[in-house]
Amino acid sequence: MRLQYTVRFNPLVHHRSAFSKSIWRYYGSEAEGGANKANANHSSYKDLRLTSQVKLPQALVVRSKINDPYINLSIENYLLSHSQPDSKIYFFYINRPCIVLGRNQNPWLEVNLQKLCDGPSSVELIRRRSGGGTVFHDHGNLNYCVIMPPNLFTRNLHAQALAEALNKASIDKPAGIFEVNDRHDVVFRAKSISQPFKVSGSAYKLTKGRALHHGTCLVSSPNLSNISQFLHSPAKAFISAKGVESVSSKIGNVLKSSATEYIDEAKLDIVMDEIVNRFLECSGQVNGEDMLYHNIQGLNNLTGREENLSESRNIADEILAGATTLQDRDWKYLQTPRFTFVSHPEMTAGTEDEQSLRTKDPLAERGLPRDFPQDSRIRLSVKAGVIEDGDVPYLRPDISLKGRTLHQVKDWKDLVANEAVGNWLNSALLCPAS
Repeated sequence: MRLQYTVRFNPLVHHRSAFSKSIWRYYGSEAEGGANKANANHSSYKDLRLTSQVKLPQALVVRSKINDPYINLSIENYLLSHSQPDSKIYFFYINRPCIVLGRNQNPWLEVNLQKLCDGPSSVELIRRRSGGGTVFHDHGNLNYCVIMPPNLFTRNLHAQALAEALNKASIDKPAGIFEVNDRHDVVFRAKSISQPFKVSGSAYKLTKGRALHHGTCLVSSPNLSNISQFLHSPAKAFISAKGVESVSSKIGNVLKSSATEYIDEAKLDIVMDEIVNRFLECSGQVNGEDMLYHNIQGLNNLTGREENLSESRNIADEILAGATTLQDRDWKYLQTPRFTFVSHPEMTAGTEDEQSLRTKDPLAERGLPRDFPQDSRIRLSVKAGVIEDGDVPYLRPDISLKGRTLHQVKDWKDLVANEAVGNWLNSALLCPAS
């Protein structure tokens, strides 16, 4: 028997300033009698405190109706940090359009930052707390997160369950099969296409006592033709970098029909039901008797019993603090592993370490603009987002680059006296203001 619980929030559009006053609630409890749980009214709601003092059921399924990527990623981290060691949590959410970097990745290498800088953009850049590659989220992409004891964790377990769920789901999908490849991605293979395309990728985070596996599922993204524009960096050919570099893959949607701006709710429910069922089955949870289901509808002010407000606000404050960290530009850029940026990749780097990182792409020089001075050579050594050393021609005499934070440069033409050099540096290195 599925026991239906709901986290009730005011469904009005939320605002972050109101989040600290929100209360997580569910209705019903074992003590009040399971038979009446689904019929409980607002007065019987109980505060949900996800702390070590509260025993959660064996499986907790949470679906967020919030599209804020900072909040959803912060909820993930809160659930990872505060859930009981033996519990299993399945968290589902859809974000508004954003680019999400892995914890140890280089945004200058992975993302077309200039596209995010050119005029108002509805696409945000975020660095998550887990590893893995860069992904694009939008309203047609379903994100899932599984949190479990580390002894139950394998990289393929839930990827395989996702593939099986997609194969079983009664939705308008092309003729073929979803399967897991050797990179633990879920891909679609069919005789009608020359090569499989990827519909889901994963990332992982292991902590003491807990394991997190989260991934994407391109159910019906309207941005398939545009994603490569955001994830192709014009600076890539000029960068030698440590850290994790994304592996490019051909991508596609699960649904066969043409995508619209939003996922069809009915089809999404079918997909989610199949995924939840397979996730529960592969973890040995089959009877459904010891599970909680939660819907997070929105974030807004709530009133509640006074004695519970303090702890509830502490939970909300911690999630909000995590979201604020993810929004911070220093978090986005200063976590970047060391890299070297050179205008002519055949240049000999200044240190032995830089020589080992030297780019050897013979086509890189072709990316320079026609008006770039032929005798000019640029080299920047960057560590944790800060320029350690560098040579930039036409640098204004009152300007020093050493110790300058790269993402805080607002216009390279203010630093160099040559417009062509300044324009090219802007196109390769300038970061969005938010």
